[in-house]
Amino acid sequence: MRNMFILIFIGYVQSVDICVQQTTYEQCINLKGEQCKWNGQYCRWSNNYLFGCDPTLNEKLCTKQIGKLDGTIAMCIFDKTCHIIYEQYFLKCSDKLSKSACLSITNPDQLCKWEDDQCMNLNQTEFNNINAIFQNLELSASVCSRITGFLIIHHSILWKLLEYSPDILREAQRKVEIEAGVEFQESKTYQDSNLKDNFIDSNGMFIWYTLSTKQSISDTKLNDFQRYGCIAQEILIENRFIKLFSLSGTIRGVNHVYCKYLNVHPTNAIFTVFTKFECLPTTEDQLQDESYINKNQLQCQDMSGIVCQRFKSSEIKCVIDYTQEFQCRNTNIIVEIDECKTLSGTATHYNCAFVIQQYCYLDISTSKGFDIQILM
Repeated sequence: MRNMFILIFIGYVQSVDICVQQTTYEQCINLKGEQCKWNGQYCRWSNNYLFGCDPTLNEKLCTKQIGKLDGTIAMCIFDKTCHIIYEQYFLKCSDKLSKSACLSITNPDQLCKWEDDQCMNLNQTEFNNINAIFQNLELSASVCSRITGFLIIHHSILWKLLEYSPDILREAQRKVEIEAGVEFQESKTYQDSNLKDNFIDSNGMFIWYTLSTKQSISDTKLNDFQRYGCIAQEILIENRFIKLFSLSGTIRGVNHVYCKYLNVHPTNAIFTVFTKFECLPTTEDQLQDESYINKNQLQCQDMSGIVCQRFKSSEIKCVIDYTQEFQCRNTNIIVEIDECKTLSGTATHYNCAFVIQQYCYLDISTSKGFDIQILM
């Protein structure tokens, strides 16, 4: 142990010397490999990770920033100088980003993770297995839209919805201690292994939240809201539903399950589609507009069952199964039926068109739009 601290001390002295040797602002912030800060008159080494995105930091110190003393997180990028990122949607996975900047990326073509103190792309194996391993990785918001089998919300959104603030000061202190060689017990113990809703059961059915229960939220790594990355969520009670589903407009950083729950909000239900890895509000008119459908490349799986009933396309045929995660699915099979009532509750425009013994129309005059009606 004594020898280890001697080596750490020697490394620290060498780093300080290298920073001090830089005599101008430009030399200081452009120095590679060490973490330096320009102090107005001289360059000095620092392991303070609470400066925020200060332009006096060099690249290495900039990308290791966690936050500021006021508790706000540091979403930094170093391009010529250290500064706050301007727009998450256009960022790329890059080693010039701080952790929070990296994980805030919403660009659907950039699937990033934070690993070994840098922002990097997911590898193909990780991407292929993302539904099984997402809880073990610190992932960008853009990855959350790719996860299926759960209700997924990125931590950057979830923390705001739950009014949770991470302990930035403790996190920065812990980072300093780890770099100094202090060992920590990294594994956290969880009490449960399974969620109570929003998962696929052993019969292959998706367990949707439908009614309030008296059950308590599970304690699993999947739904640990204090993690960084993509977080699975239970609902269980209506008050939690209202809290979780209070977003509006174009929503990024969630998956298709989140988008579909907005259609059954108890106080503010809206129609949505999940397309191009983002959740978009829509209208009944748009759902029957071929130019809108083609522009957004809509497919049946992009919609909930309720929205699916309002979707009408000459090319795309949809059927509904409320027991599945993807309630609305494409079909190429034409099934002729005799009676309207056989599809009461799950009828689509496509289904209605192939009733052969009765004259029928699809009644979507109510919010649920559940019934095919006989035309007398």
